Amino acid sequence: MLEHRKLQITGGATYTISLPRQWVIKNKLKKGSELTVIDLTTNDLLIRTHTQKDERTATLDISGEEDAGYIIRRFITKYIQGYTTIAFIANPKITPTARKILKETAVLLIGLELYDDSATEVTFRVLLREDISVDESVSQMADLCFSSVEEVGEFLSNPSSDVASNVAQREVEVDKFYFLVLRQLATTAGIPNTTWIRAATAIERAHDQIERIVKLASDVDKTALRKNQRIKDAYGRLRRLYSDASDSLKRVDAVKANRVVEEVTAFEQSQSKQLDEIIKQKEDPRSILIYDGFYRLAAHISDVGEAVVNLT
Repeated sequence: MLEHRKLQITGGATYTISLPRQWVIKNKLKKGSELTVIDLTTNDLLIRTHTQKDERTATLDISGEEDAGYIIRRFITKYIQGYTTIAFIANPKITPTARKILKETAVLLIGLELYDDSATEVTFRVLLREDISVDESVSQMADLCFSSVEEVGEFLSNPSSDVASNVAQREVEVDKFYFLVLRQLATTAGIPNTTWIRAATAIERAHDQIERIVKLASDVDKTALRKNQRIKDAYGRLRRLYSDASDSLKRVDAVKANRVVEEVTAFEQSQSKQLDEIIKQKEDPRSILIYDGFYRLAAHISDVGEAVVNLT
């Protein structure tokens, strides 16, 4: 249903717009009914009824199920689908293994709290602030990822197990926000879903590459790593590119984002030549994999830039 309405002014200062009668009747609204108005980043307004926010409960029977991956995937799927209560039941009872899997998975999902825990049922409730927007969540992901990008530079100069541990812990936090963004997009209509998903996915995969790079660098001779100027130079360019991509995302700056995409293309071309040189010089194979990680990280940075361009 597409209708055009004129904006009115009442009382000299209040802007109003009438709602379609058919929509009001369908949602059983009346004078005094509360509506939620959301200001989207696309300059659109989303109007939601409170009936759209009624609690939804998902009940999953995991009787005899011991496949950890299957249980985790079903749990995360129901979270992303926007359920406010997620209950797991089993007959005759939930096994200790399944119970442990459920509680460990709950830690990965923002706003999820254990509500009921009995022999036959484990129930979780989602308690989230309503004012958290998708762009705020994606920006938080970008900041976490940039913190890891910064630590890669520290690691290349002074290899440390602390940095590797920090990056691994931050990987969990990035994944948490990724699941939250997917949930927000599944429960809020009107936002350019594919674009925000693309941005969030690119950041999540970028952090995957950062963690991989740090793991590879951990196995390279520390002295050789400190002296490898080629790796440091490549990292320096990537750090700046990620910083620019992250900034363009927060500001929705298409000009800056487009520049990032173009510079990533130039970076990839130069790194391809560098990689040929490294292979000829028979450097440590792990150094080759680090360069490959840089190449993949650059592609994800470009994806962030392209997502920003698509938002404008």
